[in-house]
Amino acid sequence: MNRKLMELELLNARGGTVDMKQLDKERKGDVGEKQVQKMLEGYEVIRDILLEVGGSYLQLDFLVVCRDRMVILEVKHHQHDYEIIKGQWHFMDGKSCSSPVQQLERSKSLVNKWLKKRNIFIRIEGYIVWTNPNSQIYGLQKSDQVIRPGKLGTIINQFDSHYKNPYLKQLFLDGQIIDSPFYSPQNSSSESIRAMHCPYCFQTSLEGKRKRMYCTRCSQVIELKEIIHYQILFYCALNQTSTFRVFHIEQFIGNRISRRTLLTYFKNLLSDQKIIQTNCWTYQLNEPIHLIINKLEIKSANFQVITEVGK
Repeated sequence: MNRKLMELELLNARGGTVDMKQLDKERKGDVGEKQVQKMLEGYEVIRDILLEVGGSYLQLDFLVVCRDRMVILEVKHHQHDYEIIKGQWHFMDGKSCSSPVQQLERSKSLVNKWLKKRNIFIRIEGYIVWTNPNSQIYGLQKSDQVIRPGKLGTIINQFDSHYKNPYLKQLFLDGQIIDSPFYSPQNSSSESIRAMHCPYCFQTSLEGKRKRMYCTRCSQVIELKEIIHYQILFYCALNQTSTFRVFHIEQFIGNRISRRTLLTYFKNLLSDQKIIQTNCWTYQLNEPIHLIINKLEIKSANFQVITEVGK
């Protein structure tokens, strides 16, 4: 899940001020990316990476590392129909719009340039994966490399799932830009409610007080230790920080759990090396926020089904 979507979901669940059009847009984009991610399970994939190449920034949805090539996958889950006339993309009302094909060609060129600077020469391919079956493109040419998920499945079968190149993958991970210049943090409203969020659907629908809690929204039964860990992560994400104290988490969850119980589970999280204690009162996360959010995506796998049903 991308950072903006996660923060919007949390703020919306807490009753904060949220741009619902932006939230809907982020949700729909996440639907397409989850579909593609599931198809790529078992392959060497880098997801949602930001690179700087010669003063230009490049955001990639998926980068697949193969034996003899690298494959860029840009996911589009648009709601509109489009028409392509002489290479120019248009909405159906005739208004021109940006071309995903040109975006893909730029991405391929910049990735190639980024690799050559590091003396790596490998073939770069790319595809635009059009995931919304209700969105049509008229005038599309085979050379445009816009494909549906079904075609992607055929292409994926050409990849070697047993091939791993940890060096090349790590090279991209080490070279990525952590703090995106395009990212604008969502403001956490002081008027929003204080509550505990379900790690699976982000809603404030947890019930129970002992070692397990039940989410009335997504029907998940979750260990309290896991819930507390995720409240820490959610607090840090919304407040743009990596450090926290026990009373910060107490306030964030609306005192749903006693300080004594929180301290007990903090000790467990310290033992598991999921958090670090910097002094008597202060703790911090054991990883940068962008890595943590990538892991949150696993927990939110069921969320999109819930929101789509509710629309």
